[in-house]
Formats: sequence, structure tokens, C-alpha cells
Amino acid sequence: MVPARALAAVLVLAAAAAVGPTPAAAAPPDSRTVYEVRDVGGPGAPSSQAYGISSSGLVTGYSSDAEGVNRAFVWDSRTGTTTLFPDGEFLSTVGMDVNDRGQVVGYGELPPGGDLPFGGSRTFVWDLRTGTTTLLGTLGGDSAYGEAINDRGQVTGMAYTVDRDYHAFVWDPVTGVMQDLGAPGDADWWSSGSGINDRGQVAGTASTWNGQQSRAFLWDPRTGVTTDLGTLPGMTEATAWDINARGDVVGSAWGADGGSAFLWSARAGTMTALPGGCDPLALNDRGDVAGIAVAAGVLTACVRNAATGVVTLLPHLTAGAESVAWDISRSGHVAGWSGAGPTAVVWTPARRRS
Repeated sequence: MVPARALAAVLVLAAAAAVGPTPAAAAPPDSRTVYEVRDVGGPGAPSSQAYGISSSGLVTGYSSDAEGVNRAFVWDSRTGTTTLFPDGEFLSTVGMDVNDRGQVVGYGELPPGGDLPFGGSRTFVWDLRTGTTTLLGTLGGDSAYGEAINDRGQVTGMAYTVDRDYHAFVWDPVTGVMQDLGAPGDADWWSSGSGINDRGQVAGTASTWNGQQSRAFLWDPRTGVTTDLGTLPGMTEATAWDINARGDVVGSAWGADGGSAFLWSARAGTMTALPGGCDPLALNDRGDVAGIAVAAGVLTACVRNAATGVVTLLPHLTAGAESVAWDISRSGHVAGWSGAGPTAVVWTPARRRS
């Protein structure tokens, strides 16, 4: 089962690759910051990835077994222990994000049968405090993929409609309702919510299935309005990956002459390029970015410091192997994967040199 966020990345970055190198070569690492890398994928797992990290030190993702079956997990930095998603009706599961209340959003693959002659996927919220799991339903189709959760328990992602179009959604635990955020254009377009802050604002992407057109958007629950964030000067397309508490959004923009990372400022209402070559996949409340860079021809996890603008290349678990940073907490801890497996890892800012 391919995580929806990873599928979206393939579609969008493949389109960007056709017009120029994305991401760009990284700037020299910030020698003042040292990161330690730790395997959190679980003992004996042949493959694992981490997608979300909370400020309370919880990490979620998936870990596969010897048969290649994926199972969502949570790793607790305070105890160093791993908890696997409970066995049940799903064939496989993936944890995509976790909040400070210990609630995990993810999705699981269901087998064919009953109302699902070809199978399907369902978004779940797994509450570590109570051990309960809530299934969120769909927008009328057979599948839904939860991508992000805020500290209020609200969820965004994408789900099939009755017309078998993928649309971004917001689910609210108070009402139990999954709201369709729609998609521009016709059936050639899909949309997905990729980040949600505690105000319920959603950042995401609407794109054609062939990847030739992409729009970054911001949806605001106070007005119900979806805003097209535009793109950078000289570029034509954009995709949004994450949003922080201020409502700032990070993503990637590209056109015929290449691409660039961007930051859209909620205060200014404008999009500016982020130099340094760290293509963003996550944004924390300090404005730090985590994502991917290309260093010596190798895909490498990176962090861009908001205060200094300096990019740090994160250490690989295995020398020469690729790595990706998928999320960054308020304290600057980073979750992602590294190595040929790959292997779920956490990067910890250990100390600062003078």
C-alpha cells in the first residue's frame, strides 16, 4: 500500500523533474548544528518509514514484517518503546501523523467483500490514551487517506467521492462529519489536504492527474473559502506541503525553467522563494523547514533554520544511502527515513557548536 502523501509526491515531483532539477543542490551544512540519527523502525523490520512527529516526542509511521505487510506504529522518545497498531480488519496500516494528545491519524487497507467488491482504504484515528480506534468514513467512494491531525483532533487528507474523484477533506471529531473541500476544474483534477493547524486551516494541493497543472491552496474554516496561493514569479505551478500555527505555508513551485521551494506568508499574503536547496515537506511553528536536498547526487534529508536561513544536511543511517525528512516538531526534532530498507529514523539536534 503506497501512502497517499508519497503518491502525491511522486505525481508532483515527477512533473517538476520534467522541467528542471527538484530539489536543487543543497547549500553547505550549518556547522553550528549537530544532529544524531536513530533507528526507530523496530527490531527486525525489513522496511519502515516515519511520517509524523509530535512535540511530545511521539513518532508514527509504518513497519513491515517478513511477509511485507505494513503495520502502523508509534515510537515514544521518553521510553524508547514501540507500540504497534492493534490487529483487526485491516490488511495493512500506515500511521501518517500524531498530535500532542497521543492521537494518530493514518489509514488501512480493507479486503474485498460486501460493499467493497475490490477492497478499499479507510482513515482511522488511533487514540493511545484510550486504545480506541475511530474509522472516519469516506466522501461516498470506497477509500479515504488521512494525512494530518491537529491538537484538536481534526483531520485532513483525501477521499474518493461517489464519482470516484479524489477530493481534500476535513473531519471534525465534535460533529463526526467529513467535509468535502472540493477540487477545481473537472474530473481531471484531484485535491488533497496535506497539513492542518489548530485553527483548522488546511494547506494542500489540487492537481491534474497527469501532473501538468498543480495549484497550492489554503482553506479557512472561518470563511469556508479556498484560496489559490499562486506561484513564484516566472513559474506556473505550485504544491503545498504543510502549514504552521501562524498560517504560513511551505511547498514547491516550478515552471519551464526550473523550480524552487517557497514560503507563503499569512501576514503578508505573498509567496517568496526559500533559497538553500532544501525542498520543504514540513514546517514547524518557529518557521524551520524539513525536507529533501540533493547532495553529491544523493537524495538527502535536510533542515532549513528560519532564523539564519542556513541549510543543514542530516546524517544518513547508512553512508551513501538516500534519506527523506517528512516532519519536524516545534523543538526541531525530525522524523523520516534513511537507508536502503528504508528505515524509519528520528534526527535529534544534539548540541550547537560555537
